[in-house]
Amino acid sequence: SGAPANLGVYTAFLKPFEGRIMAMRLDHGGHLTHGSPVSVTGQWFEIQHYGCNEHDVLDYDEIRRMAIEFKPNVLVCGYTAYPRTIDFARFGAIAREVGAISLADVSHIAGLIAGGAHPSPFPHIDIVSFTTHKTLRGPRGAIILSQKPEHAEAIDKAVFPGLQGGPHFATIASLAVALHEAESEGFRNYAAQVVRNAQALAAHLMEKGYHVSSGGTDNHLLLVDVRKSASLPGKRVAELLEDIGIVLNFNTVPNASDRQKPLFPDGIRMGTPCLTTRGMKENHMAAVADFIHLAISNMKTGKIEKDETPWKDPAVTEKLAADIRAFALSFPTFTW
Repeated sequence: SGAPANLGVYTAFLKPFEGRIMAMRLDHGGHLTHGSPVSVTGQWFEIQHYGCNEHDVLDYDEIRRMAIEFKPNVLVCGYTAYPRTIDFARFGAIAREVGAISLADVSHIAGLIAGGAHPSPFPHIDIVSFTTHKTLRGPRGAIILSQKPEHAEAIDKAVFPGLQGGPHFATIASLAVALHEAESEGFRNYAAQVVRNAQALAAHLMEKGYHVSSGGTDNHLLLVDVRKSASLPGKRVAELLEDIGIVLNFNTVPNASDRQKPLFPDGIRMGTPCLTTRGMKENHMAAVADFIHLAISNMKTGKIEKDETPWKDPAVTEKLAADIRAFALSFPTFTW
């Protein structure tokens, strides 16, 4: 879906082992297809990564300086774990200044853009790619949009016959339904509520002493450095939370400790689209934050020996899991 879409854009305009791509580094919120060494995008093309500053936000002057020096063929913005509004106008201006094609991968915020809760990359960005199953709430797939007919023609040829065969008509049909929903007033209300819920959840967690990356969020997601907040590794926190009914993921965070590694990061990432779709509002985020805090407070720090419980008090955990289940069941699953 999203990975082939990005590869389709790159191969439309770049030759392997000749093209240059500039994008966000993975541990600061970028994606594997933005030039990670383990991705073909990092093996076929010359990559220059930029990152966040000491405040966990983008420094556009520094990005411009790097772009002038590196002279990328493609400048990528749009991220998998960046909680702040992206200034697409600045990125577009930088790309034009250095003669690069600008690509916005808005997979995570496409639904917010469609719902008017985040600025659109158009008309500032040349090409926009995004998956359709995240905030857009559609089937698993991807879309590539461009402003120039010559770009569209090159991408079409790169995708077919370059990367794909026949179309998946069932996916296309379900995507049509999702896009129709995205035009509705209800979807716009959903997008706005997603952001309000994320901001409320971030505020409640910060009140409890958690280190929320960049000091909050402007979109649907937030990053919490649990190594700084609770002396716990992100992977353990995410796995133990899932055991009691809270599903989120362990994630790298910018400006982390020296112990952070991709598969053993210092942080966790959470988002509010699913909670919002089930009808939760800002006042419910206090309960969600309480559940997370009570669970983390009951986790043992340090090394856990084999067959040792990771919980300080298993009885507290058992009651907490029951409370979380009862809370979740009080909100209906999707009703459309």
